[in-house]
Amino acid sequence: MWDVLYALGRGLIKFLIALFIGVGVGLVTIGSLAIKSPEVWNFRQPPPFGPLLLGIGAGLLTAGAVMFILIFIPWPRRSAPLVGSARREDGGPGEEPLPGSTFARAESFRRETPGGA
Repeated sequence: MWDVLYALGRGLIKFLIALFIGVGVGLVTIGSLAIKSPEVWNFRQPPPFGPLLLGIGAGLLTAGAVMFILIFIPWPRRSAPLVGSARREDGGPGEEPLPGSTFARAESFRRETPGGA
Protein backbone atom coordinates (compact mmCIF):
# COMPACT_ATOMS: atom_id res chain seq x y z
CA MET A 1 0.00 0.00 0.00
CA TRP A 2 2.70 2.50 1.00
CA ASP A 3 4.81 1.57 -2.03
CA VAL A 4 1.94 2.52 -4.32
CA LEU A 5 1.46 5.86 -2.56
CA TYR A 6 5.21 6.50 -2.63
CA ALA A 7 5.36 5.78 -6.37
CA LEU A 8 2.29 7.95 -6.98
CA GLY A 9 3.85 10.82 -5.02
CA ARG A 10 7.12 10.58 -6.93
CA GLY A 11 5.20 10.51 -10.22
CA LEU A 12 3.25 13.61 -9.21
CA ILE A 13 6.47 15.41 -8.29
CA LYS A 14 8.04 14.45 -11.65
CA PHE A 15 4.95 15.75 -13.43
CA LEU A 16 5.07 19.06 -11.54
CA ILE A 17 8.78 19.46 -12.30
CA ALA A 18 8.18 18.85 -16.01
CA LEU A 19 5.19 21.23 -15.99
CA PHE A 20 7.07 24.04 -14.21
CA ILE A 21 10.13 23.74 -16.45
CA GLY A 22 8.10 23.44 -19.66
CA VAL A 23 5.82 26.38 -18.95
CA GLY A 24 8.80 28.39 -17.65
CA VAL A 25 10.77 27.85 -20.86
CA GLY A 26 7.75 28.82 -22.93
CA LEU A 27 7.12 32.01 -20.95
CA VAL A 28 10.80 32.99 -21.01
CA THR A 29 10.82 32.53 -24.79
CA ILE A 30 7.64 34.55 -25.34
CA GLY A 31 8.81 37.22 -22.88
CA SER A 32 12.19 37.65 -24.53
CA LEU A 33 10.57 37.87 -27.98
CA ALA A 34 8.08 40.45 -26.65
CA ILE A 35 10.93 42.54 -25.23
CA LYS A 36 12.85 42.46 -28.53
CA SER A 37 9.88 43.38 -30.75
CA PRO A 38 7.04 45.04 -28.81
CA GLU A 39 5.27 46.28 -31.95
CA VAL A 40 4.49 42.69 -32.98
CA TRP A 41 2.66 42.08 -29.70
CA ASN A 42 0.74 45.34 -30.09
CA PHE A 43 0.60 46.41 -26.47
CA ARG A 44 0.63 50.04 -25.43
CA GLN A 45 -0.58 50.10 -21.84
CA PRO A 46 1.16 49.03 -18.63
CA PRO A 47 2.12 46.56 -17.35
CA PRO A 48 4.72 45.72 -19.96
CA PHE A 49 3.91 42.30 -21.31
CA GLY A 50 7.43 41.07 -22.16
CA PRO A 51 9.20 41.62 -18.83
CA LEU A 52 6.18 40.29 -16.96
CA LEU A 53 6.24 36.99 -18.87
CA LEU A 54 10.01 36.82 -18.62
CA GLY A 55 9.86 37.19 -14.82
CA ILE A 56 7.10 34.61 -14.38
CA GLY A 57 8.93 32.16 -16.65
CA ALA A 58 12.19 32.62 -14.75
CA GLY A 59 10.36 31.97 -11.49
CA LEU A 60 8.81 28.77 -12.82
CA LEU A 61 12.19 27.59 -14.13
CA THR A 62 13.72 28.25 -10.73
CA ALA A 63 10.90 26.38 -8.96
CA GLY A 64 11.36 23.38 -11.26
CA ALA A 65 15.13 23.36 -10.74
CA VAL A 66 14.83 23.58 -6.95
CA MET A 67 12.24 20.78 -6.89
CA PHE A 68 14.54 18.65 -9.05
CA ILE A 69 17.49 19.25 -6.73
CA LEU A 70 15.53 18.56 -3.54
CA ILE A 71 13.80 15.42 -4.84
CA PHE A 72 16.35 13.62 -6.99
CA ILE A 73 19.74 14.30 -5.40
CA PRO A 74 20.47 11.61 -2.80
CA TRP A 75 20.94 12.99 0.67
CA PRO A 76 22.91 11.25 3.44
CA ARG A 77 20.73 8.88 5.39
CA ARG A 78 20.81 8.05 9.05
CA SER A 79 22.26 4.72 10.02
CA ALA A 80 19.88 1.84 10.56
CA PRO A 81 18.83 1.06 14.13
CA LEU A 82 20.04 -2.02 15.95
CA VAL A 83 18.00 -5.18 15.71
CA GLY A 84 16.73 -6.38 19.07
CA SER A 85 17.61 -4.72 22.35
CA ALA A 86 19.63 -1.51 22.31
CA ARG A 87 22.20 -2.52 24.96
CA ARG A 88 23.47 -5.65 26.66
CA GLU A 89 24.08 -5.98 30.39
CA ASP A 90 27.79 -5.20 30.03
CA GLY A 91 27.09 -1.91 28.21
CA GLY A 92 27.95 -3.18 24.73
CA PRO A 93 25.63 -3.07 21.76
CA GLY A 94 22.63 -5.37 21.57
CA GLU A 95 22.16 -8.07 18.98
CA GLU A 96 23.77 -7.87 15.57
CA PRO A 97 23.13 -4.61 13.71
CA LEU A 98 21.36 -4.58 10.38
CA PRO A 99 23.71 -5.53 7.53
CA GLY A 100 25.12 -2.57 5.62
CA SER A 101 24.38 -0.03 8.35
CA THR A 102 27.02 2.40 9.57
CA PHE A 103 27.11 0.65 12.93
CA ALA A 104 27.73 -2.73 11.29
CA ARG A 105 30.67 -1.33 9.32
CA ALA A 106 32.13 0.24 12.47
CA GLU A 107 31.80 -3.03 14.41
CA SER A 108 33.48 -5.04 11.65
CA PHE A 109 36.30 -2.48 11.57
CA ARG A 110 36.76 -2.80 15.34
CA ARG A 111 36.91 -6.59 15.08
CA GLU A 112 39.49 -6.48 12.29
CA THR A 113 41.73 -3.84 13.89
CA PRO A 114 44.35 -5.12 16.33
CA GLY A 115 43.79 -3.67 19.78
CA GLY A 116 40.08 -3.06 19.24
CA ALA A 117 40.45 0.58 18.02
